[in-house]
Amino acid sequence: MKMKRILIAAACLLPLVAVVALFVAARLSRTPVEVGLSAGRLRPCPPKPNCVCSEERSLTSSLEPLRFQGNPSTAFRNLLDLVAADAGAEVRTREAGYAHVVYLTPFFGFADDIELRLDTEANAIHLRSASRVGYSDLGANRKRMEALRGRWETRREEG
Repeated sequence: MKMKRILIAAACLLPLVAVVALFVAARLSRTPVEVGLSAGRLRPCPPKPNCVCSEERSLTSSLEPLRFQGNPSTAFRNLLDLVAADAGAEVRTREAGYAHVVYLTPFFGFADDIELRLDTEANAIHLRSASRVGYSDLGANRKRMEALRGRWETRREEG
């Protein structure tokens, strides 16, 4: 009987401990990380499956850049407007040809970093999206960038 009560108590406490751990991890993810260009390019992804980058050619983190025609500054501004319109997105750095956006995930509020770099020679905008904490993001950063690609292409076709 005593063992049964212990098992019931453990079963009740385990979800609570898991939720508290997720909230603590989310708060830890608010610690700023090193972002910005390195030798004129977006930084490579760490060796974890929670990052995607269009300037990297590894099988797990590679992503195609967004293409545009017309004025590069206008294209970059339009893309940044699309990113900034997302719920949870906050533009932290906006410079000529580079932007850093922090995206807070719904509910737990994990902070992910999104970076954009304008490549005027290739008529492309390079993308990087990375989680600050954890090992895997279950594909969340890739999904976010592919959703952005979809909105970008829809807007480009309409305009």
